[in-house]
Amino acid sequence: IRKKLARKLMHLPLGVVESKKIGELKNIFVDKVETIELPLAHMIPEVIGNLLLSAAIFLYIMLIDWRMACALLVTIPIALFAFNKLMSGFNEAYAKQMQSNNYMNSAIVEYIEGIEVIKTFNQSQSSYKKYQDAVDNY
Repeated sequence: IRKKLARKLMHLPLGVVESKKIGELKNIFVDKVETIELPLAHMIPEVIGNLLLSAAIFLYIMLIDWRMACALLVTIPIALFAFNKLMSGFNEAYAKQMQSNNYMNSAIVEYIEGIEVIKTFNQSQSSYKKYQDAVDNY
């Protein structure tokens, strides 16, 4: 995925690439690719395994006592309700976290790349403050 992104980036006009902050590009190449990789490599196989194991346990308990198996089924709607409640604000919180991450990455790269100029013009205090604010807000 990263190689395809890099190939597309090489064919973009220079103005488009320069209009993006370094933190945004890092976010795309590292963080967003990671969010794609996680479900594909881990969640899907684990969910399949967990569902098969749950079905096997349910069938085993059904053989032992069918009433106990029916009692197990009652927990499914309760678990789904609790899961929905826990995940209700996830998308908004994740978007805010990604925005803070972009800003922090841009501030760090800007600070590091401009350290010589900052020291030359004796602006280390104000530049460090901007960097520190970005890290604190993350």
